[in-house]
Amino acid sequence: MLTTTTMLMTTTMETTTTMAPCLSPSYLCRDRVTCLDQLQVCDGVMDCPGGEDLPGGEDEMGGQCEPKTCGPSQFTCRSDGRCIDIISRCDRLSDCADNSDELSCPCDKMVEWTCGDGSCISLSLKCDGRQQC
Repeated sequence: MLTTTTMLMTTTMETTTTMAPCLSPSYLCRDRVTCLDQLQVCDGVMDCPGGEDLPGGEDEMGGQCEPKTCGPSQFTCRSDGRCIDIISRCDRLSDCADNSDELSCPCDKMVEWTCGDGSCISLSLKCDGRQQC
């Protein structure tokens, strides 16, 4: 019986001593084990097991992640609030994880046809006998 108690105390001591604070500038999750780089906090991706690093999640100080506000020359990605340069909007390359920077973009009238729903198809597909839009 005494051996079992000693073994439990040893296990508890090992658990306590293996946890170390994060190196600065890092973020320590509520589980007191997971350390994140500052760029991972409030980025829209759950990196902490409890989700406290997400916008709307409580941070280590009991507050909440501040919503990101993009500047006038930036576009705000819908899914994670990430800011990208406005020049990257509608450039036919997805810069946002949810592709929101490429949604509702005008078609290139030199090479594309605008469908009734606003989507674009190649001019070579227009009137090809198949429904493209």
